[in-house]
Amino acid sequence: AGTYTVTNKFEVMTGQDENGKSIDPPFVLDGIVNKEFTTKEEVVADSPVVTTTSTTTTSSTTATTATTPIVSDTTFNGKNVNVGDKVSVSCYVKTDQKCEDFDVRFYYGATKGNLSGIELVSFNPVETAGTMNNTSLSGEIRYNGTNYADPYDFTSGKTLATATFLIKEGNADYFANSVMYILTGADGTYYATNGVMETPFTWNEATDVVPATTTSTTTSTTKATTTSTTKATTTSTTKATTTSTTKPSTTSSSTTVPASSDTTFNGKKVSVGDKVTVTYYVQTDKKCEDFDAHMTYGTKTINPNGIELVSFTPYQTKGVIYNTDIYGEIYYNGTSFNDPYDFTTKSALMSATFLIKEAGGQYFADGVMYYLTGVDGTDYATKGQMNTPFTWEVQYSSVPATSSSSSTTTASSTQKSTTTSTTTATTTSSTTATTTSSTTATTTS
Repeated sequence: AGTYTVTNKFEVMTGQDENGKSIDPPFVLDGIVNKEFTTKEEVVADSPVVTTTSTTTTSSTTATTATTPIVSDTTFNGKNVNVGDKVSVSCYVKTDQKCEDFDVRFYYGATKGNLSGIELVSFNPVETAGTMNNTSLSGEIRYNGTNYADPYDFTSGKTLATATFLIKEGNADYFANSVMYILTGADGTYYATNGVMETPFTWNEATDVVPATTTSTTTSTTKATTTSTTKATTTSTTKATTTSTTKPSTTSSSTTVPASSDTTFNGKKVSVGDKVTVTYYVQTDKKCEDFDAHMTYGTKTINPNGIELVSFTPYQTKGVIYNTDIYGEIYYNGTSFNDPYDFTTKSALMSATFLIKEAGGQYFADGVMYYLTGVDGTDYATKGQMNTPFTWEVQYSSVPATSSSSSTTTASSTQKSTTTSTTTATTTSSTTATTTSSTTATTTS
């Protein structure tokens, strides 16, 4: 004797026997609500469905799980992302007149985690006339253009370029941002120089996140529609000026030879007012259909105003483009399929002349053949790494500041690359070979 009570649909029946002891039967009833019975048999007989296992569906909990945002320990530009997501950064520019040139930099990486955790998937430049872009640099994209005949029209505002990345590793904080490094109006207005805004213009940035494909169609598809209004003035790049309080002594009537100092250029002593020239030569066993050469210059000790690029001479002129507007860097490349470049005899490729303006600096200039391809497809160089042996030679010459002696000192350094990985230099200048081949520098004065 006793009573059994089912209180809710889908719940396990509970009850008490005649002695008031709790009863927990091992079965579940369906369809009976708030009824009392005196025997277990009555309960079973009255129940339309009796099962021995729970039939409660998990559909409601599954839906809840699918729509609950995943808490991520990974971010991109401050937004939560997950491994497999694709993220992109777009830059937008607007000026009050057309522009004759521009130079945009994208920087990307990780403030927490590894750079290998984010991969550049694609780069989409909007302007193509007279432009070039380089996506081969680790953590950096460079995109620039010059068009005097048909200037770039940014007067209505437009997206200039978009870079898309893949998130490959978690537990990291990734970033990507863009900077207008150089921007010049058709009338010569300097909007931006070396990343510093000179004349106001609009520079916006937008970040988008596209989640990786999942089984749930309700996963977060957060799109960052808020745009960053960071302007080029937020960068801390030091602007390279062409003026200096120290002037070369070219108008001095003194016949005294400039005093020597600890000022050097590529390891050789120089004095304020000296002009130094670096010339690069190349030789290959076949004609070449394209080349891409980079030159960097600057100082290892004092501010960059101490050395100034006076002139750049490209010895190849057909199908080429070069850019000397970026302080500390020179870009020079060419493509000619119909009339290939003949480097089968040693040929001068480029020459740069610099003025030493401040004492006490350890100045340098270094050139790298970044890409070089033969007419038969021979890959001589890729991303500054030598794949097939060729000759890459540099010669230095210097012209001292005006003095009673007009002597000129010339130093030549021959760099022949082979397939070994040793580096030998007989001078105090630490010439850096960016190829994987052996680099031997011998200097004669």
